[in-house]
Amino acid sequence: DTEGDQGGKASGIKNVAPLISELAAVRPRVVLSNLSLLLPHLDSEPYVLRSAIISSIGHILVREDRTLIENEIGDVASEGDGETKKDDGRQIANMGKTRSALFDILCERTRDITSFTRGASLKVLNDLTEKQSVPLDRIMSVTEIAIDRLNDKTVMVRRYAMQLLSSILENNPFMGILNPDI
Repeated sequence: DTEGDQGGKASGIKNVAPLISELAAVRPRVVLSNLSLLLPHLDSEPYVLRSAIISSIGHILVREDRTLIENEIGDVASEGDGETKKDDGRQIANMGKTRSALFDILCERTRDITSFTRGASLKVLNDLTEKQSVPLDRIMSVTEIAIDRLNDKTVMVRRYAMQLLSSILENNPFMGILNPDI
């Protein structure tokens, strides 16, 4: 590779990364169906690309959370035949597995080698928390991640970790049922 090739690759990545993120914001299903092509790039060097993929995962998780809720509401409201309900059940189970795998990737990237990607993953977790798209079984692990990242070596990541902790406290789904006397 010559210096010109390296400059061209960097320029291309800087243009592709925002495209991936914006496409996921507008058409998360398209990105989700092609995610297998993007995930290998999480191990590539350019942090801009890794951060864009993390942002895309956040957009997908928010949209899939809404889809799961709509499907659950639709299941309660509709009365279909048994075969259709069985197919819907399998689809919802697959969506649950996909969400879990995407959350695992997101949580794993909070320990990325680059502070920009760690910060991007904390920002995505913060957005998910504010939109109440973090599953209840993941709230404690997200809280542990935020507490752990308070010890990060960069100020930016520590700031995002503090914002995430604040957001978790403000959007706590257990707030109404907690007993302060215990």
